[in-house]
Amino acid sequence: MNKLDEVIDNIIVAVLEEAAKSKEYKEGPSSTFTHNKVRYSVDSAIERSKDIPTKKVAVSKLKWLMKYAKPNENRKRKADTSVPVLLAHHGEKLVVVDGLHRLAKAIEDGEKYLPTKLLTDDDLKAIKRATKSK
Repeated sequence: MNKLDEVIDNIIVAVLEEAAKSKEYKEGPSSTFTHNKVRYSVDSAIERSKDIPTKKVAVSKLKWLMKYAKPNENRKRKADTSVPVLLAHHGEKLVVVDGLHRLAKAIEDGEKYLPTKLLTDDDLKAIKRATKSK
């Protein structure tokens, strides 16, 4: 990557972070995800991710997940790929915590990168505590 590409990437990430802050994306109180056999609140994950920096991840690194998913076509069509996808590690691989429809749309539209936020194990522990308190 040359200097100009690096500068452009940094600008794109900054714009995506600002866009994400202004959108206040929520799923709703009944929306959950399961990771390593533990159920979590999606909205708690979104709230926890607000201070996590946004990073671009190649769609190709996440494409493998689609063989295990059947996204709703209407939700995929309406998905906003500028909203960061929440990810977590599952062994050596990245998995989608929130944003499967955005990933599906990005694949369909031929996008090369998606804005993402990576949740750590500490983040997941805090989200689990927040989910239990609701």
